[in-house]
Amino acid sequence: MDDGITWVPLAGPLAGDATYGWTVPTADVTAARVRAEVLDVRGLTANASSVPFAIDSTPPTISSISPADGAADAEWTEPIIATFSEDVVGPLDAATIGIQTASGEWVTGAASWDSPSVFRFTPAAPLHASTAYIAHLNGTLRDLSDPGNALTAATWGFSTKANSGPTIRFRMILPAVLSGGSGWTLSWTSSDPDDLSGLLSVHLEYSDGGPFELIGGPLAPSGSLSWTVPAVDVANATLRVRVIDSQGGEANATVTFGIDATPPTIASASPPAGASNVPPNATVRITFSEPVDSGTASVGLRAVATGAWIPVTVAWVDALTMQLVPAILLREGRAYAVVLNGTLSDQSSPGNVLAPSSWTFRVAALPPSLTLVSPASGIRWTAGAPQTIRVRAADAQDATVTVSAAIATDGITFAPIMGSRSMAGGESTFPVTPPSVDAPSAVLRVCATDWDGASACSVLGLALDGTPPTIMETVPASGARRVLPDAAIVLTFSESMNRASVEDAIHIDPAVPVTFRWARGTFEDDTVFVDHARFAQTQTYTVIVRCDAADASAPGLPMRGACPLAITLTTASGPQVRITFPVGGERLTGGVDQKVRWIAGAEEPVVRAIAELSTDGGLSFPVSLSDAFVPTGETEVHATFPAIDTAAAVVRVNAIDSLGQITSAMSASFPPPMARPGFRSNRTSSWSSVSRWLRSRSIRRVWRRRRHSRVRGQRGRRRAPGSTPCGLCTRGSTTTSKRSRSTRCATRRAPGTP
Repeated sequence: MDDGITWVPLAGPLAGDATYGWTVPTADVTAARVRAEVLDVRGLTANASSVPFAIDSTPPTISSISPADGAADAEWTEPIIATFSEDVVGPLDAATIGIQTASGEWVTGAASWDSPSVFRFTPAAPLHASTAYIAHLNGTLRDLSDPGNALTAATWGFSTKANSGPTIRFRMILPAVLSGGSGWTLSWTSSDPDDLSGLLSVHLEYSDGGPFELIGGPLAPSGSLSWTVPAVDVANATLRVRVIDSQGGEANATVTFGIDATPPTIASASPPAGASNVPPNATVRITFSEPVDSGTASVGLRAVATGAWIPVTVAWVDALTMQLVPAILLREGRAYAVVLNGTLSDQSSPGNVLAPSSWTFRVAALPPSLTLVSPASGIRWTAGAPQTIRVRAADAQDATVTVSAAIATDGITFAPIMGSRSMAGGESTFPVTPPSVDAPSAVLRVCATDWDGASACSVLGLALDGTPPTIMETVPASGARRVLPDAAIVLTFSESMNRASVEDAIHIDPAVPVTFRWARGTFEDDTVFVDHARFAQTQTYTVIVRCDAADASAPGLPMRGACPLAITLTTASGPQVRITFPVGGERLTGGVDQKVRWIAGAEEPVVRAIAELSTDGGLSFPVSLSDAFVPTGETEVHATFPAIDTAAAVVRVNAIDSLGQITSAMSASFPPPMARPGFRSNRTSSWSSVSRWLRSRSIRRVWRRRRHSRVRGQRGRRRAPGSTPCGLCTRGSTTTSKRSRSTRCATRRAPGTP
């Protein structure tokens, strides 16, 4: 064992050729030799020695392990490594090394040699976090000696570290609403402080409000994936990305959004498709089915006939409604098209696009404004005479319009009386001549037309008068007699008359002041009352109506035929009356029957006579003495006068003929007393009162004698010219003696009395 220096016998003598089993000494040497020596019978020897070899008597041991025995924070993916004291060999299988949990669960893995003296066990899956493990190294490994010293079996324990968990987030930002069917790139990034990135598992999932469905996975810890949004309308959709580490630790991130898979449509439009009579200043208003992106709108307004685009201003009322405001007035009667290109999208991203749309409408042919200033409705025109019409007309788009006029004599069929005449906006007067026919219910129509052919007409009813007026009746009739002196002269015409022309054409001979009153008979202003100053009685007058009296048509038809017209009349004489008793100054007893006597005369045999008594000097006549029809001549009636004392008693007699003419006569007042004498009291009257009564009676007697003397002195005098031949006098006349029935009138008579 010292490389041949010394030798230690092993066995012998041995026979012939043989094999000898030998137990190597338990010693560690590096230069051992084996020598065989043979001795024959002759005593000869021979030997042979082996080459030097080593003897290893020390079993291999574990010089280090990882994780170390008792380690508390071993990595889950860390391999179990054993380093031996010398090179060893042995099988690489589960019989060599085993790892199990405290509960007995064996860890699968693979064993490999890092070097002849370093052994590695790599678990097939990361170890569990926060778990205690036991490593068993069996004695199947031997060193490199022959047949080898076996490794002493070894056991140790360690614990894995706790799991902190992974994190993950989306790297992209999604809008609030996605367009259904649109494509998006979803991107994410994840990490784990405890695991290698390769041990992280990522999954992408989608939910429309229900359970999540897998979009893709497992995926790389950080990456991206193309995704097409489902083509359905979803109010609240969610994308979720989940990461799972080797320990089952999980983290997720979500993003919520809506899905709009329905393109917008036009909910309403004004003016709508096919609309007519649209105002020239109309604003086009379009309302969409959902909010839209105003920045994507491409809209215009085009004239259909010319294809010209109309300048418009686009304004948004809100996200649903847009307006097109034309910068100019649209031409009347023209068709226009609203054009929406296929660019307008809703507010989802990238947006559902509105289908291209177009519709047309027609602007109303708005007529000009027209007012028929004159003539006034209901006017009567003189047929065939030049007339004028005045119109006020204007058009919003045209500086000038044309005006025409027509008339329907039957109220239905119009015939032109003025062709088209141009006028600027405002008022203009045009001459026209109506037809020469009578048309009491004619209709005038005036129309204004603009350059686009739109017309406005105004109509009014009028009358055409082609028949000259005539006098149908006069009151009184020509040749009438006994006409009341103050009675108005009444002329009735065949139609309405022009007041001024008639009043100017009437003349009365002899001339008297006149005034006129107009009334309606059959027609308005067809009757005129000629009021005049009172005619003289029994006088003949002539009323003359000249031919220039015209009817009420414009400008007016004068009378024709038998004119001027002369109407003659003779006025009546009014009745006369004279009171013969009492005449005044009498002293009559009240309360007893008294007589009243008068003489009346008239142009007819009977008059109505009314006798009345006044007790206040003629201011009022409250007491009726008599009211009856009596023959002309002398009349005497009896009546009882009131039993009163008055110094102002007056009798009045009114004579009224059949024409209503009244003549009155009134006596002078009667001196008191009229009542019967009597004592006013039982006391004796004083001498002074008696004396005053006697003096008053004496004075009355003297007055009465003087009056009778004056009457007698007038007898036999000649009647004054103009006095009444019938012997009747009016109030204020004097009479002859009371005893005489013959009378004479004083020279003074009442005004108007013949």
